Amino acid sequence: MEKKKSLHLYFILFLLALINCNTTEPPQDDKPTLALKLEDASCTEAWITLTTTNLQLAATVILKQDDKTRSTINLTKADTLLYIDSLLPNTNYSLVIFVMSHSVA
Repeated sequence: MEKKKSLHLYFILFLLALINCNTTEPPQDDKPTLALKLEDASCTEAWITLTTTNLQLAATVILKQDDKTRSTINLTKADTLLYIDSLLPNTNYSLVIFVMSHSVA
C-alpha cells in the first residue's frame, strides 16, 4: 500500500511540475490552452483529464509519453478523460500533449 501512495505522490508532483511551466510570453485570454490533470492512479494505470480552453473543436492532439507518441486523440469536447495503462510500478513518466490540427471557424 505504501508503494502505491508513493507512486501517486511522485506522479502528481511530476504532472504539477509539467503543467506549471514558466513562459516568457504575456498571458492571452483568447490563446488556446491544453491542461492535463491526474485524477487517479494505480501501480500500472492512470486516469488523466485533458481540458482545453479557447480551442476550436474538433481538434487532433498528440499525447506523448517519454518522447514517444502514446496516442492520437480526436477531441470533440473541451474535457476528455484519458486512460493510460501498461505503466510500470515505481517509474516516473513524462506526458506531453500538443495540438496537431484544429478546425478553423
